[in-house]
Amino acid sequence: MNKALKDTIQSSEKVASLFSSISSEVILSIFFGFLFLYLFAKTLNWALEYLAIKIPSYRLSILQFNTIATHITYIVGSLWILYVAINPSKEMVYAIMGSGAVAIGFSLKDLVSSIIAGIILIFDRPFQVGDRISFRDNYGDIIRIGLRSVRIRTLEDSVVTIPNNLFLSENVSSANSGERDMMVCSDYYFKNNVDLNQVLPILDEVTRTSRFAYLNKPVKIITSSEKFEEIVGLKITVKAYVLETKYEKDFTTDITKRFYQGLRDESLEDSLISSTSF
Repeated sequence: MNKALKDTIQSSEKVASLFSSISSEVILSIFFGFLFLYLFAKTLNWALEYLAIKIPSYRLSILQFNTIATHITYIVGSLWILYVAINPSKEMVYAIMGSGAVAIGFSLKDLVSSIIAGIILIFDRPFQVGDRISFRDNYGDIIRIGLRSVRIRTLEDSVVTIPNNLFLSENVSSANSGERDMMVCSDYYFKNNVDLNQVLPILDEVTRTSRFAYLNKPVKIITSSEKFEEIVGLKITVKAYVLETKYEKDFTTDITKRFYQGLRDESLEDSLISSTSF
């Protein structure tokens, strides 16, 4: 039997002796301590979310702080409760740490990987709570960055839970990177003989006059050739910023509806490419 294995067995025996000596009073104090910690964390979370609603201009910053505060509350609170209730000696602390490391290494590999990844995500900040991201087939808003996983609310109002460690090995795209506004791209397809001098001003006007548009950032309209099976047409892309991520679909709906109405008013609707043209 090698030395490392002997040390592990000895550490486990010390931990076992520690827990065998724990009285019912200690168990009750730990239970009520964790109950209080849970209620305190929930109250803190509710208070910060309520504050975010009341101060919308700082909503993202408050939600991001809420994530960090919740993590610290659970980690520090749990360690403090156990230390005060059990009051272990230094030898016992070292034994617990050794046994815990072995258990984590053999039994909780994936969980520990996600927890470490969660800590990295908090400090590296590839995205934040409130960001609208695209990951694999999921597109939506980050509503929570937990110790084990990230939760995304999709545009279909579904909540998707993704383990933290996946974000360290795969690409993730953030549409707003901590900002309230975000760029929205809308594509429209026309026949190649369309008069752009008539179409582009209409699109520019309906975009700039949309009540969801964020005009402190530029509006760009890009045209390019596009092949549609047997015909070649024009693809017109408008790139503009929306006031807040939650208005993304409202913004595209608004400008598309008013753009098509403008085309009908100018008798230009026949220049659009439809599925029957393919």
